[in-house]
Amino acid sequence: MMVMSVVAMTALQVSASSARQSKRVNAAEKAYAFAEAGLNNAAALISQSKADTSAIRPAPGYAGDLGSTVTQLPGGTVTWGGTFDAATKTWTIKAIGSVPNPTGPTASPVTRTLKTAITLVPPAITFAALNKSSDNHTLILRANASLEVTNAIYVNSSNDHDGFDIKGTTGSITAPAMDTTGGWEFEISGSMAV
Repeated sequence: MMVMSVVAMTALQVSASSARQSKRVNAAEKAYAFAEAGLNNAAALISQSKADTSAIRPAPGYAGDLGSTVTQLPGGTVTWGGTFDAATKTWTIKAIGSVPNPTGPTASPVTRTLKTAITLVPPAITFAALNKSSDNHTLILRANASLEVTNAIYVNSSNDHDGFDIKGTTGSITAPAMDTTGGWEFEISGSMAV
């Protein structure tokens, strides 16, 4: 009888330990998923704001760091932020997922930290002329000038007027591709090669 009691008691202890371990593993997985959500939030914001460093708060030092962005999620939080290196055009993002520790209210929260780097890739445009003033003729080549670009050209006059003009007796613009808002105009003679 004594042997049966010891076996039963051992089985209960192992079962309770397994249940606690299972809850702890579930909490860790949830914290990891929250950290992933923080990285996704940052990536979505970077896709819109690009290199605008005012759009993303600094990287967190700890879960709940109010200097970073703290987002409440069902069952926990994610704290995220990042830094931008203008020389390499790279965001370094850090996110910390945090959930209550299932072992009790006095135990430290379960946290998982993830980091990633997001490098901004510039568009395949070597030459761009942008004009926010909505004046005519964003790009003008005068006095027989020539412009040769080895990648695409984008010209935006931001209105219905000429995006670019070639003025003079001769002149040329050469590029593998050209995109313009407002069209173009040749005065006297000129050429455009795409």
